[in-house]
Amino acid sequence: MSKKIEYYTKRPPFINRIAEKKYLLEYFNSAPTNILFVYWPKSTWKTTLITKILKEELDEKIYAVSFLTMRWKIMKNFKDFKKVFFPQNLKGKIKDIVWWINLDLWFFKWTVDDESMLEEDVFWLMLKKLRKAKENWIKPVIILDEFQYLKEIYLTSEKLPEDQLIWELFKFFILITKVEKLAHVVCLTSDSYYMEELYSNTKLANTSDFYLMEHLSKKDIYYWLEDLEKLDIKIVDKIWNNLWWSVWEIWQVLVSYKNTWSYKEKLDDLLQVKYSLVAEWYDNHNEKTFDIKVEEKIQKEIRYKLEIFLNILEKIVKKWEFIRWKDWLADFELIKELVDKDIWFYDMKQRKITANSKSLEKAFKRLLKDY
Repeated sequence: MSKKIEYYTKRPPFINRIAEKKYLLEYFNSAPTNILFVYWPKSTWKTTLITKILKEELDEKIYAVSFLTMRWKIMKNFKDFKKVFFPQNLKGKIKDIVWWINLDLWFFKWTVDDESMLEEDVFWLMLKKLRKAKENWIKPVIILDEFQYLKEIYLTSEKLPEDQLIWELFKFFILITKVEKLAHVVCLTSDSYYMEELYSNTKLANTSDFYLMEHLSKKDIYYWLEDLEKLDIKIVDKIWNNLWWSVWEIWQVLVSYKNTWSYKEKLDDLLQVKYSLVAEWYDNHNEKTFDIKVEEKIQKEIRYKLEIFLNILEKIVKKWEFIRWKDWLADFELIKELVDKDIWFYDMKQRKITANSKSLEKAFKRLLKDY
């Protein structure tokens, strides 16, 4: 009888994050005064950190946590959004509707007498429940994960700019934090450029705080791979020099190595994928500058856009960052587009652009060499 093949399925360890835990716990333990925006580069595992704090550090007898993620929900209109808040199949009169949260966490119940109430003012309904929670010494915590997915949702079919759901949602969040101090609100996103765009176009200036969740340090990565996983130092050096702190990519290489005793093929695959991502974007735009069907004016605009793109890549490769206010103001739409494609990370506090990972920085070097 053949021996059953065993695969490496161990989960990555939770390492360090002492400073982040301290900051978030201080926020939850204080009175609600502002919306907290937490943003991060890719592969920082912010959801793991937030979930760990919610499950292990907050007393469920005191805190009522609602964790709403926009990432896996298909939302085309305001009705779809309300289903995220009240997901049950509503038929006839119901007693308890549970506001959706992760199944691993605990429940915060909202009571309605009739489903028609949800067709009226949902924000007013939630406000009444939050006020009731305060009377009962309950501390609601609302976590809105990847809120940028709401930017195309409108309250009306006319889809006027002033009817965007997200404006009304943040007006509501300001009311329940700064004004009435009813709940803590944490908004999570990896699209920091949209967060800045939102911040500059709303009245969030004196109602919000922003926290950048950095990557793990080199010391943490070496502790994980060398001390915990017992990898040879030469392999750890090779992984670090190509991936730095990108936990998700490191995890892919580690699993490959544990199952096949080879890491090079997986590492090369990851680097090639990142190069293809960058090269494809560049080629698609570059081709339009030679397309006779494209107007000459538009061709010139694209050439200028590519010139800015390559200039920023050179700055990132040379010193890891491009600072908007210091170097020169780049094309806003270009920044937004590359952030959306997970090629760049934009730090709104320091107004700088970096690669989303070391593997992308290596892709930038290769692209500059090829072109």
